[in-house]
Amino acid sequence: MSVCALVDEPAECVMQYLIDTFYYCAARSTVITRALTDNGSVYKSKGNAEAYKTANVYYLSTKPYTPWSNVEAESVIQTLLREWVYART
Repeated sequence: MSVCALVDEPAECVMQYLIDTFYYCAARSTVITRALTDNGSVYKSKGNAEAYKTANVYYLSTKPYTPWSNVEAESVIQTLLREWVYART
């Protein structure tokens, strides 16, 4: 798995992180079927779309100017941090 500092989130780095995540999960028998991101240009790049298509993952971005969609994504992130990441450290 490659390590990429996501300080400024260049599209190539995000795409590589996405691919690494798919491989990491597949190696542990976890199947990713759907993904939800915001409308940042880095997440809507052609490379990321190809990575989702190759991995057979249904990709959906939040609708512009609809904060409740982004709240849903942020809620999942906070749940993962609270119950998985911090529980293991």
